[in-house]
Amino acid sequence: MKFISSIFIFLVIPVVGTFAQTDTLVMSNKDMILGEVKSMDKGILVFETDYSNVNFKIDWSGIRQIYTQTNFLITLSNGIRYNGKLKSLNDSIVEVDARLQDKTTKSSKEKGEMEQTPVSKIEVPLNSIVYL
Repeated sequence: MKFISSIFIFLVIPVVGTFAQTDTLVMSNKDMILGEVKSMDKGILVFETDYSNVNFKIDWSGIRQIYTQTNFLITLSNGIRYNGKLKSLNDSIVEVDARLQDKTTKSSKEKGEMEQTPVSKIEVPLNSIVYL
């Protein structure tokens, strides 16, 4: 029984770890980086990969395309916020699969909650994203 448990640990655990980092960045020089987007603030994206002990800090202007599997609170330069995933349609437009975050109702204000208005897919300029 211990032998079967050992085989399970050595075969399944590494496979599970490979699916954890599923975000993709395409850089200005067309290099592709696979990993996990952690955050973006003040034009600097924090990106984690399996092959580095330290997170990468990447200038947002150096990113050509982005694809995320994680939901983020995405803030645009005009103040509109979405909660969703990012998928580049080309080098300048990103599709946000999101829910709008800025709408409140009387009952949600009383409860201190933010109402989420369903939105399927919204196209925004890549350079209008200021925070993740």
